[in-house]
Amino acid sequence: MALSHHTIGGCGRLLAVVLAALGLVSLSAQDASGQDASREGSIFSASKQWEAAREAPMPVTVITEAMIAAIGAQNLKDVLVTYVPGMTFSQDHNEVNIAMRGVYASSQQKILVLIDGHVLNSRSYAASNPDFSINLDNIKRIEVVRGPASSLYGNGALTAVINIFTKSAGNVDETVVSAGGGSFGQLKLSALQGIKTATGTDLVAWGSVYRNNGQIVDIPASEDYSRSPANARAILGGFKDPASHDVGMSLKTKRFTLFAAHRYGKYVEPFTDGAPTGESYNYTDYQAGNGVGPGLGIGALNLDVSHTRALGKDSTLRLQSYVDRREVTVHIVNDPTQKAHSAAVWKEWDAGLLAKRVARMARPRATGGGSPASRSI
Repeated sequence: MALSHHTIGGCGRLLAVVLAALGLVSLSAQDASGQDASREGSIFSASKQWEAAREAPMPVTVITEAMIAAIGAQNLKDVLVTYVPGMTFSQDHNEVNIAMRGVYASSQQKILVLIDGHVLNSRSYAASNPDFSINLDNIKRIEVVRGPASSLYGNGALTAVINIFTKSAGNVDETVVSAGGGSFGQLKLSALQGIKTATGTDLVAWGSVYRNNGQIVDIPASEDYSRSPANARAILGGFKDPASHDVGMSLKTKRFTLFAAHRYGKYVEPFTDGAPTGESYNYTDYQAGNGVGPGLGIGALNLDVSHTRALGKDSTLRLQSYVDRREVTVHIVNDPTQKAHSAAVWKEWDAGLLAKRVARMARPRATGGGSPASRSI
């Protein structure tokens, strides 16, 4: 399923209007956890503080934007299974899924996924799928902690932690718009704009949309394992009804950060996910329920506002508030012989306010010198 694309730079005024419109439909924000993806040779995610890779208490894989571009990855799953040892693709009925060291669930519920420190996993469903709801064009760096990290990150970090660092305005030299198309009705549109003011304000806005009708594969009756075998068809790699998207913006000043994004991913189930499962069906026989064709879609609105203030020479206070809204919509084919199907929607809201004091303390110096460490209180 090759996807070719064309990139246009410098479309400032036109894209400014487009991004302004996008900003009206998705709030905006970012996390002030002290993360800075420009620190070469250091890692953050193993201890939630910057340290040399050789000093990290856990194995961490670092993936750069150049590495992502080198393999022509289409989504986060492609990146992770290519570069992270022990991480593999796990096929599910209606979701893009991955496994770490062979441990997986029906949804991606074993690995914690964060963007700039903001948790993407659902609080109740615990899922965060590595699909087209995360725009690769806005990623500066990915750190993957390869192992359980619940003592540091809480529930969800059962087998690994994926920490995504987005680009700052300094990483975006110009307005970038890209469009691509490919086989099986693939279509991708992406836009990225960065603005840095003389006062140090850093603004990045992005938007991406992806749709794929999927490859239609003929299944002869001899290979159809349904209750009533017949010549049938299946859609492989379909992402449609509706299309997947990632739209948002981040704003950073000297004291405040704001991050907001609206993301959605929807995968077409190749075979039925109802009872019984794994039967062939005709996709066009089923009218979209709640605007969603057969399959499962997960949407999320993430809003994060943080404030940082120095309490003294060696102490900093960080206040963080967040609001997340998630919606899971599933359209299940229950019995293709009767053309029976059903749809369900569940929604969740969660909000929080966190206060954190970070104190810098001197680290004992070893041969060759040392560096100050920090601790959270």
